[in-house]
Amino acid sequence: MQQEEKQETKETLQEEQQAEPKAPTISAELLTAARGDMTLAILEVQRAYGLPAYITDVIVSACLSDIRDCANKELISK
Repeated sequence: MQQEEKQETKETLQEEQQAEPKAPTISAELLTAARGDMTLAILEVQRAYGLPAYITDVIVSACLSDIRDCANKELISK
């Protein structure tokens, strides 16, 4: 009897683990590279439009706000 319960519990746990999508592993190297790419992209836009640093800051802050809103919606919908 106990053996059957253990087997059912094990199978249920395996099914739950398979049903949940796994988040990708994010390494320090990936984060560093992504941050560098984003910084370069921001500086390229700043240079292309001739924006002063304070205007670039306003634009980047607005973009971050949009990203945070999306992240919050994703967390709420889970």
